[in-house]
Amino acid sequence: IATIFCNTYSNAEETTFQLGGDKRDGTREVVPIGDGDFIVSGWSGETQVGNDGEAWIFRVNRSGELVWSKTFANDIGTGRGSQIGGHTIDTDGTILAALEEFRTKGKMTPGTTGRQTILRLDADSGEVLSRHIIGGAGTDVIDVIIPLQAGGYVLAGETTSPIGKSYDGWVLQVDDNFEEVWWHNFGAMGYERFNGLVPTSDGGYIAAGRTTNSYGRFLGWVVKMDANGDTQWEQRVRPDLHGSTVRGIAELEDGGYVFAGWSENPASEGNARDLLIGQLEARGNLVWD
Repeated sequence: IATIFCNTYSNAEETTFQLGGDKRDGTREVVPIGDGDFIVSGWSGETQVGNDGEAWIFRVNRSGELVWSKTFANDIGTGRGSQIGGHTIDTDGTILAALEEFRTKGKMTPGTTGRQTILRLDADSGEVLSRHIIGGAGTDVIDVIIPLQAGGYVLAGETTSPIGKSYDGWVLQVDDNFEEVWWHNFGAMGYERFNGLVPTSDGGYIAAGRTTNSYGRFLGWVVKMDANGDTQWEQRVRPDLHGSTVRGIAELEDGGYVFAGWSENPASEGNARDLLIGQLEARGNLVWD
């Protein structure tokens, strides 16, 4: 069951509501929309494919009442499920949602490498207005969609394209028709992924995620880019930890950045993870965590 918490800070009221059935449901992202409603996305286990669910996106009001609900099955013949990895409200008020149709585990043959599609949905009804396939011949995953004021979008996640080997952190800019403007892979032969990306005051971007490159375990990872996606600096977060992941990052008004994620603990400690927050200088050096 998907559980949503809604806080009204002005009077400290809190509302909790649950949606879904008796199968495994989950949410990845919650975005507020006009009149106090929310657009929520993730997956629904009501129509389960193996251990996977179906991509699920819905609009709900502050009282937990559904306005509309849509699911999207995996239609590429891999025998697996799907999910919405992330969504946003576009400048025209429509919804952009990243639909991931999972690949067949252990197989990278044509037709089984997964598919990443950007759906444009009507905010009032949830009806699909357009579909745009993103990526190449590998497995492509979008977690972040950023509409640009000048038109087009910047997207971030992970990819094995163009050669179908080794997951790289992935950032690309597309135009209004979702045609590629520029594309950058980040990483080497490890496993890299960006879970967060935000614009910065200098016109560039800063990405948050994790990497295994040269470490043999996941480490939190922050990469600063210019307006064209070229790397200005990168920083591994606390390499002395057993492992870590950065999920979100924000720029501070007086310079530098704050980040949030988790740290992995040794099995002997009994608890698998601790929450991790910290601050970086403008050039990426750790201030505190």
